[in-house]
Amino acid sequence: MGALKSTDYNGVVEGGIVDEIFFQIPEILSIHEEFLEGLQQRCSNWDVKYTVGDLFVEAFTKQQVIDTYTAFINNWKCAKDATKIATQAKPAFARFLEHMSREHKGKLALDALLIMPVQRIPRYELLIKELLKHTNMDHPDHHLLVQAQKEVHDLAVKINRVEREAFQIEQMQQRVREIEQHIEGVVDLCMPDRAFIRHDVVTIPGGLGTKKERCLFLFSDILLITSIKRKSTAMRKPSSTPSPSPSQSPFTVLDSNKYKLLTRFSLDSMEISKSTDVSLKKAMRDIATLEEDIHILNQIKELVGKLSSPHQALEDVVRDLTNGVSKQMLEKQNSDYSLISLELTVTTQERVDNLTIQFTSPERRAVWSAAFNEAKQKLAVSTGRRLPPELKKAMPIRKTRAGLQFTCAAATLGCNQQGLREVWVCNSDGYVGQVCVLSLLPEPTVMSCNGVCNARILTIAAIPAACTMVSDKSRWRAPVTEAAGVSIEVEEVVEESSEELANNGNIQLDSDSSDDEDDSELPDDEKGKDENRKRGNSIPREEGQDDMDHKQPTMWLGTEDGW
Repeated sequence: MGALKSTDYNGVVEGGIVDEIFFQIPEILSIHEEFLEGLQQRCSNWDVKYTVGDLFVEAFTKQQVIDTYTAFINNWKCAKDATKIATQAKPAFARFLEHMSREHKGKLALDALLIMPVQRIPRYELLIKELLKHTNMDHPDHHLLVQAQKEVHDLAVKINRVEREAFQIEQMQQRVREIEQHIEGVVDLCMPDRAFIRHDVVTIPGGLGTKKERCLFLFSDILLITSIKRKSTAMRKPSSTPSPSPSQSPFTVLDSNKYKLLTRFSLDSMEISKSTDVSLKKAMRDIATLEEDIHILNQIKELVGKLSSPHQALEDVVRDLTNGVSKQMLEKQNSDYSLISLELTVTTQERVDNLTIQFTSPERRAVWSAAFNEAKQKLAVSTGRRLPPELKKAMPIRKTRAGLQFTCAAATLGCNQQGLREVWVCNSDGYVGQVCVLSLLPEPTVMSCNGVCNARILTIAAIPAACTMVSDKSRWRAPVTEAAGVSIEVEEVVEESSEELANNGNIQLDSDSSDDEDDSELPDDEKGKDENRKRGNSIPREEGQDDMDHKQPTMWLGTEDGW
């Protein structure tokens, strides 16, 4: 490296290429030179009680060592490619490498020398094992050597893992490049983080009842849909076209067909339609029911065979019924398109489209769906996005009266004594509104259920604590206190005309009722009557308690009658 950058070899190869070829080599050399210096100082004044295990631990447990080797391994393929390109473009550089190879005592070429820094760490582990063989267990260096062996072994494992991952990435990149060559019209397919998952031959329904054979190429972040045209030397049915697993090379199949890109979608813009899951579950339930019927009929057949009295007629009936159910199940498996069809929802800037895909078998459909969902989850994790919540369990909620149905739910902003937020679930039947409080510790549990109003609850929202004092004139709340100590507030909402909103300018979110402006023009005695009419027989709240409520988060309910 130093020779190539010297004036004697000026013009042999550019300095940037030299830095790329020998990337991190100076840093790795510095690590081992520092270790050698410490070892030489220890050995120069050697004593029988001296130790060397601590030198290994100190030298190879630093994060800098791991980072340096990781960067070197990740660049190793680039260094080899840069060497190959420079050798072909610069004859002087090729002659220089050939000369240096002859001068080397092992007659090794540059490619062989570039991998040697990685091989150094396992050799250290072998050296430590030899030292342990000749070190007594009561010697101070024994436990240090044991620790050093563990640390160096862990470092070697990490380096091997990085090397293996880098090799797998390079293999995947090569596979993607070859796929790009097989598909007409595709560009920029090879990306650093893009991995090929699988390809499948499917049928996509078109207009006027037509069906077109297409090929799906599923990658880690995109889906390609191509036309497929079989070469004259490879005439075969679609069902006989195998879908290779990710570990197998797909090119034995790709070479026998011609592909042309029709469209490509980002996995972020695609979802499996919920209606597909519903129809599939229904079809699977029907098939499971028929399978259960066949199992029961087989049991009946065995019992009939144990009868002592004549039972030929009964056997014929059971046999005919079994054949009929088996035929019905076979027809359903072959004719129910929900078992082999998959509907995808594609969201673009212009609209939301549906794409229906028909696979050759239910098994292919299930495998592709699983691969698609797994790819979307990995893509979400790689981009730092939050995964959609996973359904853990369903739990019943008590009801104070029959006929109540779920309307809405929300989590509280405040935390309970266990530091967890609770969930409020609203149920209504058009006459009453009920709120159930769910606790999440140690598992979802219904803490309480209470009727809160004589109207249907339409919405619920968690409201943070007020930052400023709000007068009682502009807010009135009818509290219902739960066991958790959070008050339910049923707010009155009265529609305002467009003129009133225009006169008010900005909408005042702190005001719960537009009647307050009208009340300000009423005499005091009429205000009192109107206030009593609104509050009914409720007990007036104390000012201090009202101020305390403003300092706590609360829940607001919106009801059908405007309260």
